[in-house]
Parts: sequence; structure tokens; C-alpha cells
Amino acid sequence: MPDSPVSAGTSPAHSPPSSTASAGTSPAYSPPSSPDRAGTSRAVLRALSEHLLSLAEDPKTWKERGFSPVPQLSDGYTLVEAHRIDDLVRANRRSESELRIVTEDRDRLNCRREELLRERAEVSVNTKQLRSTVRALNRRVQELTAANPAAKAEKVKRLESEKLCLRSDMEVLLQENKALKAKSDKTQRELLGLRCTTKTQREVIEHLHASKAAMYRSWQEEWSEHEQLKRKLEEPHAREGPRCKARRGSWS
Repeated sequence: MPDSPVSAGTSPAHSPPSSTASAGTSPAYSPPSSPDRAGTSRAVLRALSEHLLSLAEDPKTWKERGFSPVPQLSDGYTLVEAHRIDDLVRANRRSESELRIVTEDRDRLNCRREELLRERAEVSVNTKQLRSTVRALNRRVQELTAANPAAKAEKVKRLESEKLCLRSDMEVLLQENKALKAKSDKTQRELLGLRCTTKTQREVIEHLHASKAAMYRSWQEEWSEHEQLKRKLEEPHAREGPRCKARRGSWS
């Protein structure tokens, strides 16, 4: 074999025979002048490997050049994907917390609405009783007036006064009933708004789960592409014949 300097493709387990060997050659390696195909292929492969390892530090550069980023974390995720997962988890927790608060508000408004409905029912019962009492008093006044107007004049006046008081009480109850109805309607509108908010929060959570699943699928595809690229880089060594291996051993 010629005594030309050993190329950068020299096996790490052997040291080059001459001091001019460059085992740590950078990606800008220049092959020897002699027609040494095996050494040149190994040098190119080593330069490409070093270049790919340098690109692995920057996933954005990999994306721009059409490669898949190499996972750099112990669990198999790139740093960018880990940040995206953390963001999705935080957004999911925040949405679940908001949904829990909205649900508590809805339950509280439901309780308040039930109380208002009970109060409204009580007011309606009292109003009916007062109307019945007023009608009975009217009939009694008419009976007394028809029987003996002169003797029962004082009693009629007293009954008229009671009737006016009852009418006044009935008006107050009617106003309370109207106010309770307005509160009940407002509570109903708030409940409808909370139902819409709850539906929106659930849709947000479902969207976050879908985004996370899509990101997992994307990462699996990128990892598969990375494995394929890795196998392609290892194929030249696997395809070397006995003659090439013997020549490589004589070089080293």
C-alpha cells in the first residue's frame, strides 16, 4: 500500500501510522491524491456524520434542510416538542380549572334559581289567598248593605277599610312577584350563558387533546424518518466486501 497519509475515515480503534493522519478531520476534509475509493468513501461518510451531529444541535436547521430533528431528551423528545407538550398540558389544566369554576357557578345559580322559584310560588299562593279574601269581603259587604244599611254602616266602613288594606297588600305582593320573576329570568339567562361557556371550554379541552395526539403522531413520524436516515448512513459499512475489509485492515 502507498505511504500516503491516512484519511479521516480511519477506524477509531486504530491509530494512523504517520504523524500526518487526521482522525479528527472537520467536515471540510479533502481526500488523498491517490485513487483510494474506500478511504474517500469513509472520509465522506465521517464528514457527513459530523455535519449531521452539528445540525442535531439546532432542530430548526434540520427542518430548513428537510431532515427530521434528532431527539435530544432522555425520553425521546426534542426540546421544542417538550416545550410544546408543556404548553399543551398547562393550557389543558387552565381550561379544566376554568371549566370547574364555571360548573360551580352554574350549580350555585341553579340553587339560587330554585330558591327564587320557591319564593315565587309562595307569593303566588299568598296572592290567591288575598284575592279570595277580598272577594269574600265584597260579598259580605253587599249582604250587609242589602240587609240593613243604616245599622251596619259602621261595620261596612270597617270592612271597606280592611278591603283597602288587603288591596294594598296584594299590590305589594304583586310587585314582589314581578321582581322575583325578573330575577328568575335573569338567572335563567345567566344559566344559558354558563352552558354556552361550559360547551366552549369542553371544545377547547377536546381541541387540546387532539393537538397533543397530533403532535405525538408527528413526533413518531419524525423519529421513524430519523431511524431510516441513520440506517442509510450505516449501510456503506454493512455492504463492504471481504476485499474492502482486507484493504482497510492493511491501511490501519
